[in-house]
Amino acid sequence: MKEKELLKQQAQARQENLKQEKNVIQKIRLILNVITPDNFDKKFGELRTYLFADLMSREETDEKDMEYLEETHKLKDGDTNTEILNVIVENIFRKAQLEKEYCIFYGELCEKMIKLELSLRDEEIQIKNMKNS
Repeated sequence: MKEKELLKQQAQARQENLKQEKNVIQKIRLILNVITPDNFDKKFGELRTYLFADLMSREETDEKDMEYLEETHKLKDGDTNTEILNVIVENIFRKAQLEKEYCIFYGELCEKMIKLELSLRDEEIQIKNMKNS
């Protein structure tokens, strides 16, 4: 009986996790559907939170007069949720294809995301780094 109950609890926990993941993906899609040049900073901040949580670049910690701690602030390999990243990239690409008049806007969004990722990794922002990101 204990094994059956344990399996039931594991299944319920997995189902709850799937619901939460689906909810996050829906929120990301909503952000990408409503992002415009007028609300760019706010919506970009929301995307950033989903993708990089509360990580901060060296420059951001300096601006807030905080000590930069690599173990706390630096983005490491494996820290990025690849499922969320894939949802963001797929949606931006799809929207750029469908809304050709905003193609440059979506390109700038991608550029800002790449520059943010590089700064969170504490890497220099250069064209060669942006191609590998």
